[in-house]
Amino acid sequence: MPIKHLTLYAELFAAADRYFKATPWERLTAELPICIENPRTGKRSLCIGMGGSGIVRGLAVYVGDRGRSAYDTTVRYSDSFSGFEEEVSPTWALYCQHTLKLEFANADEKTDFTKELHRELGLRFRGRMRHPQAEWFAGGVWPQNELDEEQIRHLTECLDVVAEVASRPINEIDQLYEYAEEEDQDYVFQAADDGWRESRLPRIEIAPWFVLPRPRIPTMILPKPPSEDSPRQLAVLVFPQNSPIDDPRDAAPYFPIIGIVVNTGDGQIVGQQVFSPWSLADDMGEWFGEVVRQFSPLNTLIPCADTPTEHLLQGFAQRYGFVVQAFPNQEAFGILRQSLLEMRAR
Repeated sequence: MPIKHLTLYAELFAAADRYFKATPWERLTAELPICIENPRTGKRSLCIGMGGSGIVRGLAVYVGDRGRSAYDTTVRYSDSFSGFEEEVSPTWALYCQHTLKLEFANADEKTDFTKELHRELGLRFRGRMRHPQAEWFAGGVWPQNELDEEQIRHLTECLDVVAEVASRPINEIDQLYEYAEEEDQDYVFQAADDGWRESRLPRIEIAPWFVLPRPRIPTMILPKPPSEDSPRQLAVLVFPQNSPIDDPRDAAPYFPIIGIVVNTGDGQIVGQQVFSPWSLADDMGEWFGEVVRQFSPLNTLIPCADTPTEHLLQGFAQRYGFVVQAFPNQEAFGILRQSLLEMRAR
């Protein structure tokens, strides 16, 4: 099948070459996200230069509102809570993505699509971390190399803006670091007739975990409403599997989400379901609602394993009078999660 958007890809790799020559990893760190407004959508993206550690070189672009949520969740959230990986299953980071990336890979790291793309464009590269490879990371789905027209255009303009910033005098870059520390403002690059206009604008705050789809809330009638005095209680564990499923019937390989409901009285699993990224929003609420209906009347409090699960079930809980609360350090949740992952890996 012919590769689409070859002309745009040529412009992308030309911008990647300018970016590489600007060596932004020598001056820009993760503490300086460059905020760029997409001139076609009006949404802001956060650009993070990669390469200071010498392990990987490139540019990550957290795209739009969902990208901001992904950044706040996986970067700012983890900075604020030192126990991020202990409190939240690290595989949730797979679902907190809405990110374009241009990485300068080694020759043996290039995908078949990138190899064919370079051949079609007559591009040759030599050396370590020198072969430009574009990727799109969307929640729960294996990274995709084939970008659409808008993604190529936006990644190209982000590469050029960040390369230009990296080429500025050090005192101007230091000023940008000062602006980046302001919690209520973004220093935004906006397209103008003569290039890019720079402005300090109010920051658009997007809640962490916004990137996760809120499940549709089912319409149902509970036999009895929840009560603080009811001895019957359910606990919930929802987490992504750490290995992907590659089914040719699906759009791309994906990391399934496993849902478990446990009766806290006897520790028995009373509900279990597997969801794909595409079925999560539609199916999770119906599944959980049916388990709750079967075991009603229930205690008002529904303990869950972590913040993302609390986020996913918040709408359901509010509609039907429950309180979902995360207890991330409960040892029982960790043991159950690990045993289920080991069972599915066999």
